[in-house]
Parts: sequence; structure tokens; C-alpha cells
Amino acid sequence: MHLTPFLKRVALAKLLGFTLGALGYVIFSSTGTLSGMFLLGMVGWFVTLGALVGILGFYQTMPFLGIPIPVWLRGAWCGAWMGLLLVLVAYGALSELTAEIAWLPGLFASPWWLVVEMAFWGAVIDVIVTSAFGSTPWQGSGVSHQGDLE
Repeated sequence: MHLTPFLKRVALAKLLGFTLGALGYVIFSSTGTLSGMFLLGMVGWFVTLGALVGILGFYQTMPFLGIPIPVWLRGAWCGAWMGLLLVLVAYGALSELTAEIAWLPGLFASPWWLVVEMAFWGAVIDVIVTSAFGSTPWQGSGVSHQGDLE
């Protein structure tokens, strides 16, 4: 089976997202306050974060401006956006979770810190994937109908 550079990039990013999600599942399943469904949803959310970071890796410049986007900024932006959406959707459950973590200082017990954390993990995923496969432009990605994408 031949994987295009696009699929390789997205597959590794999804694997890294799954690894982070599974690690979170193992760590937070011991708190007992959250349901297994919520924690499995978080695993799926991390896989989605990885997929989006992998897909966004093909954008090396800002559309319409032509300004280069650094790798860490591209992944961090995607992670922060996904973190913001997660906090807006699941604020109540995340508040419960952060309130029960004894080792978390009071200032950091807010779910809004998840936006910063996800920006960090998005940047880490993008840097790892880019160092493994590079930043392949659309022309070399193996995506069909390349003329339609320009």
C-alpha cells in the first residue's frame, strides 16, 4: 500500500493525537467523577486535533497574503482553536474535572487554561510531523485534481 505524503502526515498526526488522548484517558479515569463516555469523547477529540494539524501542514503561507507561517505557529493556532471550541462546548464537565485535581494550583484550575495547553500540544504535534515528513506543498502531496486547488 502506497501512502501519499498527505496521508503519511495525517496518519502520524492522528497517531500522536490518539496517544495524547489515551494518556489522558488513563490519567483522568482515576478521578471517578467523569463518565467513560466523556473520556472516550476526549480521545476522539484528540485524534481530530491531530488530523486537523496534519491537514493544515500543507499551508505554508497565509492565503491571500503570501506570508510564511512558522511550523510552531500553524500547529499552535489549530490547537488553540480546538481548545477554545472544547471549552465552549464542555465547560461544565471540564470545570468538574479541574476542580477535582488536587495537584493543580487554584489559578490553573480554570478550564480556560485548556486553550493554552491545546495550543502547546498542537505545536508539538506539528513540529514532530513536520520534522518526520517535512512540509509538502499541495503540488507534491499526491492529492488529485491539483489544478482545482490553486
